[in-house]
Amino acid sequence: MRTGGTLSWIDDKPLVLGLTGVLILTGYFFRGALQEAGKEFFLHLRRRNAPAPPSPAIESAGQTAPLVVVTEAPEVRPLPISVPEPTPHIPDLTFEQIEAEIDKAAPLMRKQVGDRYIGIRVDWVLYLRAASEKEGKFRVRLSLEPNRLSRVTCGVDAATYPQLRLLHEGHPLRVSGVIESCEHGDIELKDVRLTVLSNKKP
Repeated sequence: MRTGGTLSWIDDKPLVLGLTGVLILTGYFFRGALQEAGKEFFLHLRRRNAPAPPSPAIESAGQTAPLVVVTEAPEVRPLPISVPEPTPHIPDLTFEQIEAEIDKAAPLMRKQVGDRYIGIRVDWVLYLRAASEKEGKFRVRLSLEPNRLSRVTCGVDAATYPQLRLLHEGHPLRVSGVIESCEHGDIELKDVRLTVLSNKKP
């Protein structure tokens, strides 16, 4: 160092070297700090994206989540509905036609021929031959002609046909019914509907 008069000067070379060293040290410091900050940020991202650990309750019990099995619902099929077949109806079929078919068959085949007519609804005009009452039912015997032997029988409710009590033998009736049996030339009807006609042959 040199001094002279009121002026003094200092050799600035050591100062420059000192400042340079300080800057170098400061650079290393900030570089290390930036590296540490980068590592911390990277670890934070890894922890954030990592999958969640299993529930402690399940881990402690050694159990797994319940398995839900989805099965298809059974197919529901509608029950079959039985519809009764309509009763065959042959409006022009007469007692005489049935009797003729039975009579021309061999004796041992006549029952089979008569059975063919079972279940057919007929509609005939017949004549009251006789009637009886039992347990609220009328048992009615009918003939093809007035004052002839009865060939057709049927049963009806007495409460439905009270007028039968007043009819005399030979009174005409319209009879609609289903053939239940046909044996030995006699026919039994069921599901019968009666209509009382005037006392004159139609």
